[in-house]
Amino acid sequence: MRLRRCAFLTVVAFVAGGAVAIAPPAVAVSSSVADLLRAVPVEAENTTTYDRAYFEHWIDADGNGCDTRQEVLVAESTVPVVRSGTCTVTSGRWESWYDGGVWTVPGDVDIDHMVPLSEAWDSGANAWTAEQRRDYANDLTIGASLVAVTDNINQSKGEKDPAQWLPPSSGATCRYISDWVVVKYRWNLTADQAEVDALNTLLAGPCAGATAEVPPRASTPSSTAAIAAYVTKVYRDLFDRDPDPAGLAGWTTALAQGTAYGEVANGITYSREFRASLIRSSYQRYLGREPDAAGLEGWLQEMDRGLHIEQMQAGFIASPEFYAKAGSDPRQWVIDLYATVLDRAPAEAEITYWVERLANGANRWTVAIGFLYSTEHLTSVVDGYYLDLLRRNIDPSGTITWVGAIQSGARDEQIIASIVSSAEYRGNV
Repeated sequence: MRLRRCAFLTVVAFVAGGAVAIAPPAVAVSSSVADLLRAVPVEAENTTTYDRAYFEHWIDADGNGCDTRQEVLVAESTVPVVRSGTCTVTSGRWESWYDGGVWTVPGDVDIDHMVPLSEAWDSGANAWTAEQRRDYANDLTIGASLVAVTDNINQSKGEKDPAQWLPPSSGATCRYISDWVVVKYRWNLTADQAEVDALNTLLAGPCAGATAEVPPRASTPSSTAAIAAYVTKVYRDLFDRDPDPAGLAGWTTALAQGTAYGEVANGITYSREFRASLIRSSYQRYLGREPDAAGLEGWLQEMDRGLHIEQMQAGFIASPEFYAKAGSDPRQWVIDLYATVLDRAPAEAEITYWVERLANGANRWTVAIGFLYSTEHLTSVVDGYYLDLLRRNIDPSGTITWVGAIQSGARDEQIIASIVSSAEYRGNV
């Protein structure tokens, strides 16, 4: 069965009062598979980290109580299926054309994505929206997209493309590569050179003359449009504004020409504009005011020379201005230090400890830098970056990684750049 939407095949519907004619579907247009393959762009695979969770499945797209897996089981069974409850298929008969196996228990059958999700990610889906990836993972529009096959055969296929894997049944090869090309064409996916070479060898040999119905094209962004959307999101998240035309064009072109996302992200976070935003927020937090022009420029120059944001903030906390706001009182200064850095009130024992340290010669900058590089403070800082940029709290492993990185000398700009260049961040564009 090549189409799964029953409405595509039905020409008569029965309603109360009799039969009502429905217009038949448009006549399918066929093409040689070789021609469809020529319309698939040849590009090196994307190498950013893939996560199966980026493709939401299985879903109940039409709201009839059956998710995509159940829909395919029903559509591809050669006998009427038996169901449990509203939709769950408990038995049927499925012919796995990859290997010729015949199965009657649904648990013996996998629903294979013809072009695996990870292959789709590497071939362009990394630039799609979450909704587009969901639609891909649950595509019932054409029969080539999803197919019921023997579970262990599907597992042996895994993430491989036709240069690495073909169905064990030799009679399935031409159908398999035809469906592969159809799916890539439909979803505007790319193919790497080894993949194209393997397909062309088969299409010039045992599968010469193979034809397929031309599928409707799915709505996915062009690579340039997707990259531009990514750059725009970064600007909005980091600068609270849209990029200027020159900035948008420059970064988009750089990424389109193969510059690594991490390199571009570092270029943005190390910019004077972004560093100025870090300095302004630090002035507001620790001194309760905007920086004067000379002060802003001075700190920018210091950061250009290698000063870290925590070191600058320690300078604010140790400054006569901050100390004067505490009434020039060591005890109140310690209380204000806890409030501004750790966002909490100190215990009396903590106050006593630090007041005594100061009385015994510790300087305010040394005390402040210890607070700013503390695990307690940095955990809050990196969690804030995750909330702002990924819209979620940081996980324990991320906390250990990023807090440790800053304590070992990494800059906050590096951490932020790593987040905005990550597959997770890009997956939310």
